[in-house]
Order: sequence, then structure tokens, then C-alpha cells
Amino acid sequence: MIALKTHLEALEPKLGAIRCPIYIVHGTKDPLVPYSNMAFMQARFTAAPVETVTIPDENHFLPWNRQKELTETIGKLEALPPTHC
Repeated sequence: MIALKTHLEALEPKLGAIRCPIYIVHGTKDPLVPYSNMAFMQARFTAAPVETVTIPDENHFLPWNRQKELTETIGKLEALPPTHC
């Protein structure tokens, strides 16, 4: 993710202004984005409710490997009232 570093650094100060619910789904064996990034992001979403889903021993390719967990998480977002944000 080094190629995106400058973009991510530019976004960081804006994360605290997000108020919409946030769900972070992360595998503990992700070789591209370290699992510690979950806590880093969680700490920066200060105005939003954050729910995390940890998938033990899973890598970065969750859409292919863990469709059930992702579908369940997306379903939670879809169930929110449209005026939630």
C-alpha cells in the first residue's frame, strides 16, 4: 500500500468528521494491510459509530474467501434508515 501512502495521509485528518456508521472487516493474516490498521482506523473515526469484524487467519482477499461475513456486514448497513447520516 506504499503507492497509496500520500493519498492515505491526506485523508487521515478528515476521518474524524465522518458521522455515518462504519464497519471494518479485517483478516488477521492480511499481508497487504496489517491487522494493526484496524485499531489505527478505529481510533480516527471519532464521530462515527464503528463496528469491527475480525476474521482469524484470513488474508486480504475477503470478497473471494469470506463472502458470507461480508454479505452479513453489508446487510447491516443496508438495514440502517436512509436518514442515519
